[in-house]
Amino acid sequence: MHVKDTIALTLKKKISSILSHHNLNIQGIIGQWYDDASNMHGEWNDLQDLFIKDYLYAYYVYCLAYQLQLVLIVVARELSDIHIFF
Repeated sequence: MHVKDTIALTLKKKISSILSHHNLNIQGIIGQWYDDASNMHGEWNDLQDLFIKDYLYAYYVYCLAYQLQLVLIVVARELSDIHIFF
């Protein structure tokens, strides 16, 4: 979906609009997951915070693929055989 900008509030409005358009109960959100973009998570008014303020059970789950990538980078740096493989 096209958005005019990627500010967290704009993204929240667009996501909420899409869910509503498809008759999905936004009050039933029980989790949220995003990649590691800076406007998705953080301490003050980022997208995950905006949702959790309105929907108590919209827990934020950190991107597991990104965590795996970080682990692979560390392993590749520490083990020369793995470093050569990658």
